[in-house]
Formats: sequence, structure tokens, C-alpha cells
Amino acid sequence: METVQKLYNALRNKNLNELTDIIGEECRCISNVVSSSQTFYGKGQVIDFFNSIIKFLRSTNFEFVIEPTIHDGTNVGVKWELACNKTHIPLGKGFSFYTCHSYRGKMMIRSVEHDSKLGE
Repeated sequence: METVQKLYNALRNKNLNELTDIIGEECRCISNVVSSSQTFYGKGQVIDFFNSIIKFLRSTNFEFVIEPTIHDGTNVGVKWELACNKTHIPLGKGFSFYTCHSYRGKMMIRSVEHDSKLGE
């Protein structure tokens, strides 16, 4: 769970370097936004995906409200809501499932499945 919390902190802090430290080299990310699905392979593509989220949110003061739904060793499910941190107006919500693995003594994200609905 700690590694997944680092991911959300990196997004909130808009810090790409923090993301680089926790995304595995062969990470795979499946993103389902509204009715569109995309798959990203490898650290570079996954970092680019999260960077696009950071750019989208750059002009917004936001917070992720995360609630673990499953935590079984290296598998973590998270229900999240994206809201403006000043008005607390919801900007979107979703569910993400992460599989982590230990690489050279460090927990890294191996795969991400991300389903979201923006504007709800």
C-alpha cells in the first residue's frame, strides 16, 4: 500500500521524479477513461501516461481521496475520488488495481488497471 500511496502523492505534488522511482521497467498500464481504453507498456509509456494526468491537473488545486478496497500482499485495489481541494467539488472518480513486486529490495509497481469517470 505504501508504494501506491507514493504514486498518489507524486501525482498530487506533480512530481515526475517521484513517479520514476516507483514504476517498474516492464510496467503495464491499462487505462479506461469514459468509454476509451488504452494500454501502455514499459516504464517510459507509463510515466508519459501519468505525466499527461499531471499536465491535465496542473492548473487545478486538487486532492485524491483514496480508500483501499483490497490489500493482499502485493495486490492493492483503490477506490478514489478527484476533487478540488478548495471547494471539494468532485471532478471525477474511479477504481484502480495495482500489482507490485520487489526489485532489488524495493517495491515497484508492475501493473496498473485504471477505470475512471471524469466530471461526475
